[in-house]
Amino acid sequence: RTWTSGIDRKAFFREFQVHGADGAACIEATSAWLLIDLAERRAITPPDWVVEAVPAAGPRLLTFETRSVAAPPADASHRVALRARRSDIDINGHVNNAYLLAWILEPLDHLGLDQAPAEVDIVFLAECRHGTSYVVRAAEKAPGHWLHAISAGPDGRDRVRAATIWPVASPG
Repeated sequence: RTWTSGIDRKAFFREFQVHGADGAACIEATSAWLLIDLAERRAITPPDWVVEAVPAAGPRLLTFETRSVAAPPADASHRVALRARRSDIDINGHVNNAYLLAWILEPLDHLGLDQAPAEVDIVFLAECRHGTSYVVRAAEKAPGHWLHAISAGPDGRDRVRAATIWPVASPG
């Protein structure tokens, strides 16, 4: 199931809920969407007519602790280099968000994690485009808690930041 759940300043929210065979919710997610001025390439405050056209159709499932995610250190030892391929590009001309989610996990591939993260908070800061080379880095800030970033360009500016929480095996 999915539904809109309102607007807060510039962000529209959409909820997602996946139900298992028993009918119980097994996955819940909230996403925030922005209206972008294509000429300026930045978020804008939506006009009233847009806000009125997207009414809340249900409640928020999750709230964000913060609108930002901390960056891992620039010298994080878990890192990989990637280049945006044509097959990564969506109809808007930038790397599809689903690929960016997969990219943030690449530096952890050698750790042999045999499960998915239990939680993901991902913030898209700027577009990633075809042909550009990126550095993806990750650092563990506490057991099972990782910070990730995708950066590019001569300034090394972060384009994407994420925090993941992984199930940690119980001792014994």
